[in-house]
Parts: sequence; C-alpha cells; structure tokens
Amino acid sequence: MTRHKSIEQPPAGRGVRIVLRGKDYEGTFTVDGSMVIVEALVLGTKRAPLAGDATPVTVARLLLAELADEHERRSQDAASPANDSTFRIGGARS
Repeated sequence: MTRHKSIEQPPAGRGVRIVLRGKDYEGTFTVDGSMVIVEALVLGTKRAPLAGDATPVTVARLLLAELADEHERRSQDAASPANDSTFRIGGARS
C-alpha cells in the first residue's frame, strides 16, 4: 500500500476485520503520511501515528479494536438503569 499525503482525494481504503468478544467488526483504513486512519460505519473514525516496526494493518486492527470496545461500552451504558427515563435519584420513580 502506498502512503498518501495530499489535499487531493485520498485513495480508497483497504478493508480490515477483527473479532472481539465473539462479534465481528469491520471497517476500512488508509495511510496518510505517517498516520493510519480507520473508519467504520457504525463505530466512527480513529487515527494514530505509524511508528516503529508496526505495519499499517496492525495499527488499523488495534484502532478498530479500540473503536469496537468503545462502542460496546457505550451500548452497555445506554442499557443501564441510570439511563432509564423513569429513573430518579434516590430511587423514586414517577
């Protein structure tokens, strides 16, 4: 994969896929200079520098895992009783 650093249209991303806690997650990644950018439709976008001996694919997988973990945590928080519209401080419900 060639590295891209330009204000022109970036190249189409390459696919990346991981399995985290039994769930499949997939997205695309591009390399712009020394930055790896991962995009996933439901999960969002995350970027990190390409440093050391790490390959772009390795960094992309790690970024996708971070996005997936953040998504799972948000989903769990949304399902917690604290986010129930009938929940009130002190346990009183209306």
